[in-house]
Amino acid sequence: MPPDKKDVAGESHTWGLCDFPLAMVYVPLQVWRGLYDPVTGHDRGTIFRELDKPLEVFGGRGGFCRG
Repeated sequence: MPPDKKDVAGESHTWGLCDFPLAMVYVPLQVWRGLYDPVTGHDRGTIFRELDKPLEVFGGRGGFCRG
């Protein structure tokens, strides 16, 4: 329902949020230290050593073939 329209009971359905942005994000700056070389980074899926984490699968679901 458009924000300036009222329903049959005469109630407006606006939340007073028209002047706020749709979304906001916080993205910390990645510090470029401990980098892999390009070939290793490609193979590992990241050039940042501190982001190179093992894939953990819990409960026997996902991440592997069941057949």
